Amino acid sequence: TITTATTIAATATAAYGILAMKVTKLVLGPWLGHGSLWGLAHLALYSSLTFLSLASHATAMLTNPGAVPSDAQPLPAEAAALEEQGGWRKRRFCSRCKAFKPARAHHDSVTGRCVVKLDHFCPWVNNAVGVFNHKFFLLFVLYTFLQCTYSLLLVLSRFVLCAHASDAL
Repeated sequence: TITTATTIAATATAAYGILAMKVTKLVLGPWLGHGSLWGLAHLALYSSLTFLSLASHATAMLTNPGAVPSDAQPLPAEAAALEEQGGWRKRRFCSRCKAFKPARAHHDSVTGRCVVKLDHFCPWVNNAVGVFNHKFFLLFVLYTFLQCTYSLLLVLSRFVLCAHASDAL
């Protein structure tokens, strides 16, 4: 069910957060030194990116993507326009949900519901990406990209410093 999947995903997010903090302590600590101002600046930036990534992940995962309620009906203005154009035969209807489907809504086969402005179902956030959580999904991707890029730069800088130190010997 969706509730069980949400609970599992929330647990996975918390585990990822704990792992990221352990990596921060173990990797950044010895490399840059917690006592130096430079090391504390790196620690603050990396921890901030981790927090922002986790917060946007949890929000994208737990926000309703814009699911159409099963008892949805067209707006009165839209219903009048449909009557003029040929009646209820022109009304959009989802054959899987057996319910009214508003404009720009599509059926998501994974969650089994229609979602307004459905982009895709994302297994990383265990939710459909739709009109209400699209912003949080993009923020999650951005913060994760920035965190990975920053980690790569730290690893490369450590590699260059170690190579330079070994050449001096």
